[in-house]
Amino acid sequence: VIGTGNELSAQTVTKQLYLSTDGSGSPDQDLDRIDPVNTSDGTTATSETLTNLTSVYFETATEASTGGSTLSFSHTFGGSIDPLLVVGIAYRDGSGGDINSVTFNGTNLTRLISEYQSGFKGYSDIWYLPPGSNPGSSTTANVVINGGGSPEGLYAVAANFFNVHQSTPLGSPNGNNGESSSASVSVSSVGSDDLVIDMVSVENAGGVSVGSGQTLIHSGTGGGKVSGGMSRETGSGSVTMSWSASSPKWAITAVAIKPASTTANPTTTFTQTSSMCSDLDLPSGGTITADLYLNVLAGTVNGSSNITAVMKYGGTTIANLTNAGYTGGSNGTLTLSGTTASAITVPAGQAIELEVTNNELLIVLTIQYDSQTKPSKIEFPTSTYIDITSYAVYDAAYPGGSITTIEIPGTTVYPRAVVSDPFGFSDITALNIDISGTPTAATSVATSACTRTYELAWTPGASGTYSIPATAEEGYEGTVTDVQSLSFFICTVIGTPVFTLGATSTRCQGAGSVTYDATSTNSTGMTYSLDAASITGGNTINSTTGEVTYDASWSGTTTI
Repeated sequence: VIGTGNELSAQTVTKQLYLSTDGSGSPDQDLDRIDPVNTSDGTTATSETLTNLTSVYFETATEASTGGSTLSFSHTFGGSIDPLLVVGIAYRDGSGGDINSVTFNGTNLTRLISEYQSGFKGYSDIWYLPPGSNPGSSTTANVVINGGGSPEGLYAVAANFFNVHQSTPLGSPNGNNGESSSASVSVSSVGSDDLVIDMVSVENAGGVSVGSGQTLIHSGTGGGKVSGGMSRETGSGSVTMSWSASSPKWAITAVAIKPASTTANPTTTFTQTSSMCSDLDLPSGGTITADLYLNVLAGTVNGSSNITAVMKYGGTTIANLTNAGYTGGSNGTLTLSGTTASAITVPAGQAIELEVTNNELLIVLTIQYDSQTKPSKIEFPTSTYIDITSYAVYDAAYPGGSITTIEIPGTTVYPRAVVSDPFGFSDITALNIDISGTPTAATSVATSACTRTYELAWTPGASGTYSIPATAEEGYEGTVTDVQSLSFFICTVIGTPVFTLGATSTRCQGAGSVTYDATSTNSTGMTYSLDAASITGGNTINSTTGEVTYDASWSGTTTI
């Protein structure tokens, strides 16, 4: 893009603000004009996590059974956001022996509660893997349960949950047992975002039916002499879990799982590090896009996912941006797009902000940015950008010198330009001056808040008129420039006159009068080109050629 002087208002260019980090804080979420691709930035930054999870969520479960005292079965766990593994067990033992141990991938689980019903020598147990022992990634391994005594049946459910508080994952458990057609237990002090789970154990293999308002996770039988089941329910205050049983003898346990996050529609903000140096004008109806590189930690993002952004300054909205497409899987690029409803001026002293909101329930993500491979950015049209505000040739180096328009060959002169940019002097990255067809980089000699001054030392060697246009470059993209033209004259000097006087002149032809003192010694026929007004003493001048013929008898001084 080429602009000339102050005529930039007639043009619109596309500018970028890059999501960036300067290492000053955590999270360090900035906006600046430094392109991480063209500056070869190899370090990717990550935003704060946008976790749109409002409670504890059930993920998957595996069931297994045996007639013996040892049960081993494969289960996959880990890799989710704030996960928790719970194992519920229904166990019947002829001698009243309980479960001795439960492990996953060789790591011991902790027994939370065990409820015993003596009528059928049956147990209902809940065990869990302490969050500090959770694998960091998805792991498939065996759950191994070891019972004691004289086993008659064992049924187990291994269940995965996520968005679980990792320090205090569980509330206070409760258990109950009895002999009736309905097994039930109540859990108190349940938060509105908690998830209550239970495990029921019933004599014989007649099975169980989950109570109203509960969601079945799994149910089944083990060894022909015990039935069991696990369910879940949301609620608050006191929550009662119940089952209908085919046998009147039962034991039941329950507990509330506590959430890690209860944030709905979380928002994260990126803020321009330096406020606007001068006004930034955005046209009405201009398209603004944000390209965001995502790391999706939970859920699935696609082209219809409700993820939005607002570009703003202060309390003024520039544009609302909505999902315009997503490419890639868990590491993909989301494009948000919107338009300005009217012409917007971001005043000097204000800072642009980008607020990104995850409105999609069960989606957890971060934004990756500020690197060659993850160059997240905003793009927008503007009619105010880089501008060469003054450009002239000076007769001495900065900060001295006066403007000059004509010099003689061999004289060093200093083309000097002052360049401004609404994003400040740091967005002005280069100025090249074209000398005889060769762009030459000028040197930055001074800066102010909005301007950078460039200068080039130049020694022209031949007379003539030189065109020396200057091109100022903005940022690192190489797409927005301003060009200012300038002509400079190098004159032809008067050398040794046609007569031999032993004198020369460094004055330019046509630049003024030059005075010589010359003495003739009666040399007949000598001719000189002189100013007609100085011809005296009987000498003559040709009015056409300006040639003077001196009388042979003349002697004296002629002033040219």
